[in-house]
Amino acid sequence: KGDNDDIKRVRSFAQTEDLSDDAVFAEFSQWVDVAYFTDYFIAQTFFCNSDMFNQKYWRTTDYAVKWRPVFYDLDFAYKTAERDMIGQYFNPEGVPSADKSLTYFEIYIGLKKNKAWREYCVERYVEVVEKYFNSDRATALLDEMAAAIRPEMPRQIARWKKPYSMDEWEDQIKQLRYFVENRPQYALENMRHYFGISQSELDALIQKYKQ
Repeated sequence: KGDNDDIKRVRSFAQTEDLSDDAVFAEFSQWVDVAYFTDYFIAQTFFCNSDMFNQKYWRTTDYAVKWRPVFYDLDFAYKTAERDMIGQYFNPEGVPSADKSLTYFEIYIGLKKNKAWREYCVERYVEVVEKYFNSDRATALLDEMAAAIRPEMPRQIARWKKPYSMDEWEDQIKQLRYFVENRPQYALENMRHYFGISQSELDALIQKYKQ
C-alpha cells in the first residue's frame, strides 16, 4: 500500500540533520514512533536476530500512527547467547549481507545522536530485560511450550524426518534453554559497553527493575 517517498524523506532527515539538537529531535519525533523503534531495537539485539536485513516500516496515512518497524522474520534469532549485535544498528557504512549488498539503519543512527534518547534507551533496555526477558520467566515459558509440543514430535519426526530424532530435538531445546538462561547477562554487558555506562550505573538500574 502507498509508496516509499515519505519513509525515504524520514530516513534522509535522520541521516543529514543534527538530531543532537532537541528541537530537531522533537521535529523528527513527529514522524517516528520513538518508543516503538527503541523497543524493536532492544528486542532484535537481545534475541540476536542476525537476519536484520529484512527491514519494513509502516504508518497510517494520517500519521495517527507514526512510522514503526515491522517485527517479523526471526528464524535466525536465539542462536548465540554471547553475541553482540548492537553496533550494527548504528553503523553509518551499512551492514553487508551475504551477497555483499548493504542495509542502512539511518533512523537508529539518527536516534543515537541525541543524548536524551541514549539515556532513555539504556534505561529501557534494562527495564525490558529485567521485567520481560529475565531468565526465570523465559525458561518457564520455554519449558511450557516444549511440554506442549513434545507429545507431537514423534509424529513430526516420522512424517518429515526433521529433526531426525527425539534426542536431536531435545538437544535443540537444551540449546534454547542455554540461550534464555544466559542471554540477559551478555545482552546487558554488551549494552553497557556500547553506550559507555559504568558497572555501578548498570547495577543501579538492574536493582530498580529487578523482579
